[in-house]
Amino acid sequence: MKIKIVTLVLALTSVSCANTKNEIKKVQKVFARATQFHKNDPGCDPWTKRGTTCTQIRLSDSCDNTIGMVAIDPKIIPFGSLIYSPENERFYLACNIGGAVSSRVAAKKLADKKDLSDKFREALVLDFYAKKEIIDNHFGDFFVILHEGEDFRFDLSKSEQEIRLKPEFWIDRIHKILKESSTKKDTLTAILCRLQEM
Repeated sequence: MKIKIVTLVLALTSVSCANTKNEIKKVQKVFARATQFHKNDPGCDPWTKRGTTCTQIRLSDSCDNTIGMVAIDPKIIPFGSLIYSPENERFYLACNIGGAVSSRVAAKKLADKKDLSDKFREALVLDFYAKKEIIDNHFGDFFVILHEGEDFRFDLSKSEQEIRLKPEFWIDRIHKILKESSTKKDTLTAILCRLQEM
């Protein structure tokens, strides 16, 4: 009897760990250095100057009621993910990349300049398409709803990519996550409410 009970406990623990890992893959909290880029900036790359991201979505200025665009390190955050900034309560689609983003050089330089700890030196870099910095203190926490399914950059059509710039797509996605997940419900509910206001 004891052997059976131990086996059952181990099995339930394995299922619980698997579910937790699955939930973590859907929503993540990241600490990042926020920078900005714009097609009107001097010295911007040719793709940006033409108003196009590396995923072929046309760059467009965002406002409070639209989903903006952000360059990410795709090894950490998949293309097609939604990034939420609690500081300005705005959303951004991960649809571009840059060498300075992957190298995290902006985080390291600013941390060294201000003599900040390794937490800041090792922060991710998120490069937002905007005419000015999106957060005043440069470093902050961001929530990421990770892209799932086919490869966003190479397998999805332009229209399938662009639908992710619509709040309705993410409202539906978050409803599904809330039904499946037992963690981060407060955060997801707050994000959902903000999306429904758009």
